[in-house]
Amino acid sequence: KDAKYKDYIETDDIYMNDIYIINKTIERISKNEMNIFIFMYLCGIDKTGHIYGFSVQCNEYIEYIEKIDKLLKKLIDVLILNNYSIIISTDHGGSNKKDLNEYQHNIFSSIYPIKSKQICNGIHGLEIPQHKRVFQIYYGDIVNKETKELLDKKLSTDIYFDIINYYKS
Repeated sequence: KDAKYKDYIETDDIYMNDIYIINKTIERISKNEMNIFIFMYLCGIDKTGHIYGFSVQCNEYIEYIEKIDKLLKKLIDVLILNNYSIIISTDHGGSNKKDLNEYQHNIFSSIYPIKSKQICNGIHGLEIPQHKRVFQIYYGDIVNKETKELLDKKLSTDIYFDIINYYKS
């Protein structure tokens, strides 16, 4: 089915883009239209990672994550109040380009010749743990309201199966 609502924004200000999407999502939920599924993508963390590096040693990257974390509080409160299940995830891991060894750099250059020539400090797409590692947060009926940490290895593709299985039950 086609989505009932599609909101998209892209300006040069990634932070304002993310604020817009979060506020638009809160607005939709607050109208109590009983949406079954809402997908929301925030681009700022990914773009910041590409510019400065996907690393805990990168202050700009960590600061942007912390800013988005604060913005998400209001949205999460509204989701919980309206009894939504929540999945928050990254779609990939990443690393700083400068941290690749020569072998990894050569592989990256052969797979992504255009991206390897672009000026970016953060990259992803290799078969290395840093690039495959994602975090996922699950809340609500989708996890039977269990309060436990998932210790299994989770891949970004696991979300698809988790959502399908949730809606089958």
